[in-house]
Amino acid sequence: MIARTYRFHDTLYASKLPRWLVDRLSSQLAVLRSQTCWWAADGFFGAWEGSNPTAGCCAGNCTHVWHYAQAHARLLPELGRKMREQDFDTIRPDGLLPYRHTNRSSAADGHFGTILNTYREHLCATDTEWLKSQWPNVKKAMDWGIEHWDPNRDGYMQNMQHNTLDGAFTGCSSWIGTLYLSALEAAARMAETMGDPQTASEYRKIRESGKKLQNDRLWNGEYYVQELGKERNQDYLDGCHIDQILGEWWAGQVGIEPNYPRDRSRKAMESLLKHNFLADFHGQSLKPRQYCEVDDGGMKMITWPNNPQPIPGMKYGDEVMTGFEYGAAVTMMQNGMLPEGLMVIKMISDRYDGRLRTEGVTDMKNGAWGYSGNPFGDDECGKFYGRSLSVWSALIALQGFVYDGPAGRIGFRPIFQPEDHASFFTAAEGYGLFSQIQAADHLEASIELNEGQLRLTEVSLAAAEGKSPTSVQVKFGDIEVSPELQTTDSDLRLDFSNPVILKAGQKLDMRISYA
Repeated sequence: MIARTYRFHDTLYASKLPRWLVDRLSSQLAVLRSQTCWWAADGFFGAWEGSNPTAGCCAGNCTHVWHYAQAHARLLPELGRKMREQDFDTIRPDGLLPYRHTNRSSAADGHFGTILNTYREHLCATDTEWLKSQWPNVKKAMDWGIEHWDPNRDGYMQNMQHNTLDGAFTGCSSWIGTLYLSALEAAARMAETMGDPQTASEYRKIRESGKKLQNDRLWNGEYYVQELGKERNQDYLDGCHIDQILGEWWAGQVGIEPNYPRDRSRKAMESLLKHNFLADFHGQSLKPRQYCEVDDGGMKMITWPNNPQPIPGMKYGDEVMTGFEYGAAVTMMQNGMLPEGLMVIKMISDRYDGRLRTEGVTDMKNGAWGYSGNPFGDDECGKFYGRSLSVWSALIALQGFVYDGPAGRIGFRPIFQPEDHASFFTAAEGYGLFSQIQAADHLEASIELNEGQLRLTEVSLAAAEGKSPTSVQVKFGDIEVSPELQTTDSDLRLDFSNPVILKAGQKLDMRISYA
């Protein structure tokens, strides 16, 4: 165990990502070892939202919190599958997925997040057998979500949507709307895998309609908003919401094409940075729960640049919470704003730098307990909060990682330091280090496996802009392999006629020469 722990640490820290960022990735794994998570004697894996001083906080493996988490399911795919099986064990006969195992109510974000989680869990498996066992419930849940929230089947949500901000609203928002659209595509892909093209076609028909309607009606020229439905509730209306394109973040994590035009998504993220990100919080309301001192900086949940904050409205709109900030930062990276996204996460890192913070920090058990700054396990509704595991999404985005375990496909399109890149990666049965050197006349890349095994039928790499490959050399240890090279404007794809199976300690070296 000691040797394996050192191996994991050394592989993770061999990354050429900023050291403070790798610290962020690793430090939040403490959530899994904290009192937030537990195993029952019968094998049930329990997850509170966070930890109170003497108990867990908010029971029932809450889907509208845990669907943000990425680290656990990438590092321990069997744990991700276990959590999905437990979620589907609670499904009602009509397809409603309770957002807590301890209740029978739905939450729109948790519902569609669970479908996206299930697709991720399938991608991180070795074959399609697990998906086959879960598909009937996935389809039942997707169909219930459509009928309940989108009775017109046009991709534009209508009815009351409970959500992770402990409120509910009617009408359509880009926040839950994009989650819905991404879930439709994820469900369509799973349907195709299960041999159900008719269902896949129907889901995509709804998605295409929703992409147009949402873009036509929810874009205000600067960012995406909520359109009021049949009744007023806890709405954010024309607020600039930190999660305004959360479904696009999710899409990027599992290789789904965006729902919204890239230029609008980038503009929305630029607006979010302009209106919600602050270098410090002097003179700002941070109610009802303050997680930092006013000298700290970060990103507020919702701001209202054009109109007064609506009342009633979102009860946590003025708060600053890391699990949401990570997702917003990574969405920036996915939309061409790499320095800005890194800046947002660095600000979080600075808030949790180990210095004790007490001044103004809310002393509440469902908050920060009166102090903050511990690098291990960020605060939200209690300490060691599950949503902070969303930080792992930064790794996926920075290395441009795509993976389909059952198909044996893996790909890397680094956006951070592509000329000299190295980063930790995970797969269905192991982990390792990917590295590449991008030179003027060639690309050298390697996949080094340090634990487990990795089956590959295809490797995709980023193509050099404006250059055509002339030759490819691939070595598996001392053995030369001759894959078929396929090229597009943005990708180099190496197809192996016979699967390559890497074992721990083995490496696949690739060199592509350009004209």
